[in-house]
Amino acid sequence: KGGTQNLEAYQLHLRAVSAIGQNTSSSLHAANEYLEQAIKLDPSYGGAWAGLAGVALVKTGLGILDPTEGYARVRHLAQHALRLSPELPGPHLSLQSVYLTLDRDWAAAETEVQRALAIDPANPGALMGAAMLSETFGRRDDAERQLRSALARDPLNTWVINSLGLVYWKAGRFAEPEAMFRKLLELAPGF
Repeated sequence: KGGTQNLEAYQLHLRAVSAIGQNTSSSLHAANEYLEQAIKLDPSYGGAWAGLAGVALVKTGLGILDPTEGYARVRHLAQHALRLSPELPGPHLSLQSVYLTLDRDWAAAETEVQRALAIDPANPGALMGAAMLSETFGRRDDAERQLRSALARDPLNTWVINSLGLVYWKAGRFAEPEAMFRKLLELAPGF
């Protein structure tokens, strides 16, 4: 799904995924470079385009990219990835974040996360996207369940660990987020 037959492009994509998980300015820059190199090797590699949308989303959220330009870039890259590989959940999740954060279009955000879950109901990113919506609508128990399910599928996913810690923290369950954030710092000290 959204893959490539070019081994070097695939390896660059894997390096980018690892760098994104570190969530530092330098690791995000490196991830962007890896993905651009992968796309030069295989311009039809939907997964790499989806990765670029994800990097732009994180950079925008951290204030590295201007919000107006950043979210426009995310939207453009995610839509391009979907034209190449409509079976990928990732671009739907990038669009979901744009709808939640920029547009405040809850219905569109819900539609995108449901599309991602329909493609892959066990995808950690899709489960995390569903948890973001659950948290937004005050359904903390659902958010916790969805994030625990995502973590069971990808126990080293720094983004899921961070999100679950935040859900615990917002619920006032302070021992649990402390444990999650300590685990996060072990995996990605600069996160």
